[in-house]
Amino acid sequence: KLIYFLLLLALILPIVFYSPITQDVFTLPKDLVFQVLITLAFILWSIKAVIDKKIYIVKTNLNYIVLSFLMINILSLSWSVDSSLGKEDLSRLVFCIILYFLIITTIRERKQIISIINVLLFLAGLEILYSISQFFGFDPIVKNIYSGRMRMLGTIGHHNFLSEYLMMIMPLMAGVYLTTTNKY
Repeated sequence: KLIYFLLLLALILPIVFYSPITQDVFTLPKDLVFQVLITLAFILWSIKAVIDKKIYIVKTNLNYIVLSFLMINILSLSWSVDSSLGKEDLSRLVFCIILYFLIITTIRERKQIISIINVLLFLAGLEILYSISQFFGFDPIVKNIYSGRMRMLGTIGHHNFLSEYLMMIMPLMAGVYLTTTNKY
């Protein structure tokens, strides 16, 4: 249950967390929160595996694709123009892959899946509302960083990342709509 709670926090906190203290109000604090939560969840999962004397990993075909993607990224690092940025991105990818494996090995109940979907949809709704308020010039959190640009950044920090996040959630929204209205 604690691992599940940490996974939920890893989905929620990076979206809503920022630090006005750091120079980078978006990426650094979000990465740090995400990586700390995933590390804690992984440590708990490892302790559970040691106590149970069993490492349980769900075997799916997607595992091979995910691990192949990781290997391609590791190999492509040698051709990277900026190796420090490449290593930083590889670090993010590794944490996302750990998140994937933690989710497929710990999320068992339909109720847990539904609560994760609801959290993701709720956060997407908040991002949409916040972004619209930014478009109209009202930004209660981050003031004067991007003034005059009329760009919607949400709490994510970049208009491209915001649109990618919302585009990732849109099929989920459509699926929830179709299943709840029995239109499939």
